[in-house]
Amino acid sequence: MAFLSKQFVVLTRMKAKGGMEEKLGQELVSLVAPSQSEDGCVDFNVHQSIDDKGLFMLYSTWDSREGRDKYIEKDYYRAFAKKTGILLDGPPEVTFWEKTI
Repeated sequence: MAFLSKQFVVLTRMKAKGGMEEKLGQELVSLVAPSQSEDGCVDFNVHQSIDDKGLFMLYSTWDSREGRDKYIEKDYYRAFAKKTGILLDGPPEVTFWEKTI
């Protein structure tokens, strides 16, 4: 299969600690607008599981891995990352993908 696009996709799954579902959701939603305005961000979405309200997924598409690497150095992202120990039940699961179509 020929790769028609070289966009870099990040899929992050995270589980909220009991009682922190709403707070985690609010924190994730607060990342959407600034993330989407970053150079290199093609798309940034937050999803919540229908079956398990404590399970969240971030799906973001970047024009390159370098663009995403610059993003995670931003102050607002770092502020969110510092809160994950309080909000998350374990470390997030992060996988990297290359968009093929």
